[in-house]
Amino acid sequence: MGWIGGLLLAVAGAGMGWYAARRLRRRATYLETCGRLLQALWQEMSYTSQPMDALWQRLAQNEAFAAFSLVRDTVDGLPDTAFSAAFGAALEKAETAGDLLPADRRLLAEFGDGCGRTDLSGQQAHIAYYRDRLSQREEEARRVYEEKGRVYRVLGLTGGIALVLLLM
Repeated sequence: MGWIGGLLLAVAGAGMGWYAARRLRRRATYLETCGRLLQALWQEMSYTSQPMDALWQRLAQNEAFAAFSLVRDTVDGLPDTAFSAAFGAALEKAETAGDLLPADRRLLAEFGDGCGRTDLSGQQAHIAYYRDRLSQREEEARRVYEEKGRVYRVLGLTGGIALVLLLM
């Protein structure tokens, strides 16, 4: 029975390491999808010149973004509230779920606050500016995942094994 408990402790340690690495990967993936979303928003705006609410409705119908939580949550809040409030609520939900860090949320919230406030060329410049800033955050998140993700997995397994050896 002692070996089974030891094995379970080692597996639990490995699982904790994998979980921590997965959270880093989720953030990098979320930011990458946000970058693609801003690119698609810029393109849709160039071709259609529709208001922000209608653009997000169109993006929600796009296969690439239909399952993305930021788009779904924003569109779900649009009928009742203004775009910036619905977008902010979706960002808070993403931060609570662990998909964004507070600094990521603040950057995207700044983007949402400036949406729909200027003419077409101003909006395109706004989107391009935040897409560049977001790509920097995305590169940082990807680098952190590559550096720390492997470390977390190894430390989780090593910590579980060390705990087993300590309790023996």
